[in-house]
Amino acid sequence: MTLTLTRSQFDAASAKLLKQGVILNGDSGSITKEGVMITYAYFGDTLTIEVRKKPFFVSDSLIESTISKWFSMEV
Repeated sequence: MTLTLTRSQFDAASAKLLKQGVILNGDSGSITKEGVMITYAYFGDTLTIEVRKKPFFVSDSLIESTISKWFSMEV
């Protein structure tokens, strides 16, 4: 999954996620929450996200929807 974000959008999303207990450690790393592990890498204006592990009962579409909400600019 790839998203196009400016640096300010990425930083704003990082701050929003921190309030939800999700910590982005720099421009690349991994996040584990509720049994789902993703890796991410932000370079230029592109954020690349890959799901590495998930419970079998969690759909890919649910994960992608949640990730999209995390990085949306909605307050």
